[in-house]
Amino acid sequence: MDFWRHVRAYILFILDCHLLPDTSGSEIHLQYLTIMEDLTVFSTYSLGGAILAHLYRELGEATRPSRANIDGCIHLLQIWAWEHLHVGRPLLRVPYPVELHGLSVGFRWNEDRLRELPVGNIISYKVELDGLLDSQVCS
Repeated sequence: MDFWRHVRAYILFILDCHLLPDTSGSEIHLQYLTIMEDLTVFSTYSLGGAILAHLYRELGEATRPSRANIDGCIHLLQIWAWEHLHVGRPLLRVPYPVELHGLSVGFRWNEDRLRELPVGNIISYKVELDGLLDSQVCS
């Protein structure tokens, strides 16, 4: 019984800190406790859609002038941006089009594979992003 409590606690930690975080950084929504009562049922849930929906909603909320922070799985947003935009993309030691052979796309951006991180400030990134053309976004 203790083992399964530790498993639930770890899943809550991953959900709250990495996959579905909020701006408080210290609170866990109680709604997750009820869906984790039976871990065999919980394992059948599609969390990917929920994580993307949460991130998409938060991107919309972050545009409000009253918001200072953004929630959501920012790692996914960063990987997507590095894959599709040249703004802020690090240089790789390995040539860009690399076969990943069953690995996640995020593996391409693993620290060991990065040669150089771009250096810039928020104003320069805003100017570059505002000047992007549709043809400059990789599909």
